[in-house]
Amino acid sequence: MKKPNFPWKLRFLLFISKLRGRNRIVTPELPIEENRENNDKAARAANHLYNKKVEIAHIENYEFGGQKLRTYRNSDKPNQKVILYFHGGGMMFYDLEAQDYNCRRVCLDNDCVVVNANYRLAPENKFPAAHDDAAAMLNWVHENIELLHGDKCKIITMGDSAGANLAGYLAGHARDNKKIPDLLAQVLIYPWTDVNSAQYQSAKDYGDKNYVLSMADIEFFTNAYFASPEDAANPSANLMAQANLKAMPQTLILVAEFDPLCDQGVEYGEKLRAAGVGVQTIYYKNAVHGFMSFLDAQFKNSEPLHDITAFISAL
Repeated sequence: MKKPNFPWKLRFLLFISKLRGRNRIVTPELPIEENRENNDKAARAANHLYNKKVEIAHIENYEFGGQKLRTYRNSDKPNQKVILYFHGGGMMFYDLEAQDYNCRRVCLDNDCVVVNANYRLAPENKFPAAHDDAAAMLNWVHENIELLHGDKCKIITMGDSAGANLAGYLAGHARDNKKIPDLLAQVLIYPWTDVNSAQYQSAKDYGDKNYVLSMADIEFFTNAYFASPEDAANPSANLMAQANLKAMPQTLILVAEFDPLCDQGVEYGEKLRAAGVGVQTIYYKNAVHGFMSFLDAQFKNSEPLHDITAFISAL
């Protein structure tokens, strides 16, 4: 087990969180509404302090199936790539604002369309609610592809943490659904790919260190979203249990060294590669879970965004 050498801004951020008694994402003794309010405030503050907000020419808000989505488009040219983005939060927290800054930057850097999508949250909405909503959002993109100035054969799913689980689920869903084209690619940012998270070495090493995400948080999220062990074992959500990974789209996986989820992200990439899928896995040293929400505190030059752009431009 290594000791971190975090950048000073990240050390300061973790220190302030500790002073405020926020060593975990979840505070079990608080009601879910208060937990959500606290986490929303923290996400907005982190974005404001440690991220950059760029202006986009066209931003539109929509509602579909009771869920909100927001589209970002910087040009009117036709047949653009379309990125369907799902925020993280253990299937329990956050909304469109959590990754608004990064959706803007991905749109601008890649001159593409980004669709920032919400989904129903646990514990009120158990599995497969979020996964069903993700599939519905993909259908919405297909049905509105001309409105978006997009190309239905150039759709990329992207997400962070639990949102990466939804993005990964859609890769197999699109492959197996003959009514829609296969995805062009998927980008999985510190993904939650295995419900059995405790078995991985990174979880054993860093799951109790309070580097943003803890094993206690992961267990809380798991129990909140899944009503039964059978649901938790379902390969739609437990991506590592998928029997067939062949013909999945090109994949970029970003993992953080001091993240309990690190090793399962790496292993999922290895499983995809063994199935013949083109995979690029980028391992960020001295990084923690959630780095997309405080990029400037974690990286010198927003390296993950540049790595995402390099991957997308090569497609």
